[in-house]
Amino acid sequence: WRYHAPAELREDLRRHMARLRVTAREETLRYRAERILHRILYPAEGAFHSHGMLMLTAGLLGVLFLTERQFIAWRWKRSVSNALDITAVVLWLCWAMWEGRRMVRLGKFSPLDRQSWIVFTVITVALGLLTIVSVLRPLITPEVMAIFWNAGLSIGLLTVGLQANRLMTAGGAVLLSSAVGASFTRDYSYLCLATGMFTGMVVPGFMLLLPSKKPSRTV
Repeated sequence: WRYHAPAELREDLRRHMARLRVTAREETLRYRAERILHRILYPAEGAFHSHGMLMLTAGLLGVLFLTERQFIAWRWKRSVSNALDITAVVLWLCWAMWEGRRMVRLGKFSPLDRQSWIVFTVITVALGLLTIVSVLRPLITPEVMAIFWNAGLSIGLLTVGLQANRLMTAGGAVLLSSAVGASFTRDYSYLCLATGMFTGMVVPGFMLLLPSKKPSRTV
């Protein structure tokens, strides 16, 4: 018998519902693979508000910045519009914080939402600081920094998506693929990253905004 007392079975049922490892199974490589596959096929049932508009607008900003860099690489444009780019980012950040506070006031801020905000805040702050350092001390080229951004955002989407939403998981996979592809396409690296940003963030963000025909946990 796997369980010697009803309490042990009850505890494993609780752990299973919480998506934790059950004590009746050994921590083998096969069991870990099964849990990962289960998370991908059956995301968590907890309330999650996808913030599709945030994904869509952030993705559009990324596409615009990367396209601008590609035009400069092709010599279709002379330099980056720093003032315009910084203004756009500041305005988006202010709107994102306002949107977050609005969701809290409406009661649409579940533990999964909190986790997603923490994950993306940490990633954005870390990459933002690295970007500032790379501008002050050009040890990292803009091309490599752009790859870091796509790779970092892909980690965030995969981390949250595996627990909450398949669209975000797919978007993370696309972003990661674009970061890898850009490493091998020097003349078209920014175009590759921009394509990944559009397909991995803009498209999923737009799809999350579409009204669902059946009840869903993402709104």
